Amino acid sequence: MRDHGSKVYGCSLRDARITPPKRTGQPLLILAIACLLLCGVGAIAKGRFRPSARCSTNRPRQCSLDPIGLIMRARMQGTPQQGLAAVRGLSEAVAPNRG
Repeated sequence: MRDHGSKVYGCSLRDARITPPKRTGQPLLILAIACLLLCGVGAIAKGRFRPSARCSTNRPRQCSLDPIGLIMRARMQGTPQQGLAAVRGLSEAVAPNRG
């Protein structure tokens, strides 16, 4: 590495300071909501479209909900409330299966 010599060459790692982030909660909350909305779009798309619309095969269990939502989000028309309602419906359907 050339950081031991001149500061002009190399990455100048000795000047880099790593400080802990002050607000990590807000971006994580936004990311979690975005993932939930993407899964909601995937759940709606899984109910409306055939598997061949989102994948190259017709196998019904090819993808999980988040890649389906990512692939189909441009073709879907809906509101965030519908996406969250779809996720809520899925979680209520799965809840009795958990002990």
